[in-house]
Amino acid sequence: MKFTVEREHLLKPLQQVSGPLGGRPTLPILGNLLLQVADGTLSLTGTDLEMEMVARVALVQPHEPGATTVPARKFFDICRGLPEGAEIAVQLEGERMLVRSGRSRFSLSTLPAADFPNLDDWQSEVEFTLPQATMKRLIEATQFSMAHQDVRYYLNGMLFETEGEELRTVATDGHRLAVCSMPIGQSLPSHSVIVPRKGVIELMRMLDGGDNSAARADWQQQYSRPRWRLYLHLQNWWMVASRITAAFCRRIRTNIWKLAAICSSRRLPVRQFSLTRNSAACACMSAKTS
Repeated sequence: MKFTVEREHLLKPLQQVSGPLGGRPTLPILGNLLLQVADGTLSLTGTDLEMEMVARVALVQPHEPGATTVPARKFFDICRGLPEGAEIAVQLEGERMLVRSGRSRFSLSTLPAADFPNLDDWQSEVEFTLPQATMKRLIEATQFSMAHQDVRYYLNGMLFETEGEELRTVATDGHRLAVCSMPIGQSLPSHSVIVPRKGVIELMRMLDGGDNSAARADWQQQYSRPRWRLYLHLQNWWMVASRITAAFCRRIRTNIWKLAAICSSRRLPVRQFSLTRNSAACACMSAKTS
């Protein structure tokens, strides 16, 4: 594998795909990025098994196909530390990846690309296209109601639901519930997925809100195991978020008690009274005239 790319073309994709990676991955290879060169394109992939981010960069200079994985944080820090306008030459030699730019030389350890988690065994079920601004509005209107580190794990996310020609988002923390529906101009079967909170936050970072740019969303199922995920395509970006398997809340029950009584107007001459000394809350009671 061999390629050359400008620093500015590589830096933002590197930062974006490194988003899902945690500080302490459960597996060593989850701290790495998958680099693939094929058909004049460099693909960068990062995953934590719950969410996957993919970015593609066009290669205009001579390159050689191949694939490997490198430590995400180290590779990003190297590229960020280089001066603006620098050209970065990358070459795989054995089990090391060499990074050159000007007089700078770096050598990074690698892990085989074959060991990287394969998330491609999925089949599309519901697919639709909508403006990025619509998707952003749906998330902004409901994300404040998502729970954070709740023991009811299914509340730590957002429900995306298709019904008729509408896409709906729902979020709740058990105390409040926010719902937003918007038309997408396509008749779709009823389907829903719960996207984890982390996936919703990363999705908001990807959306730029442009009315003329489109986002392609896809509910996908893995037939080898009963799992679902949300696949989102934004120009040169791909995001995959695994579904939280649970039944999501559709409404909030409120404990409202009503008490009605019939009393004589002669024994109830007072029309208003205060519940508290500072009159912060008042209840008004009207007596019926007989």
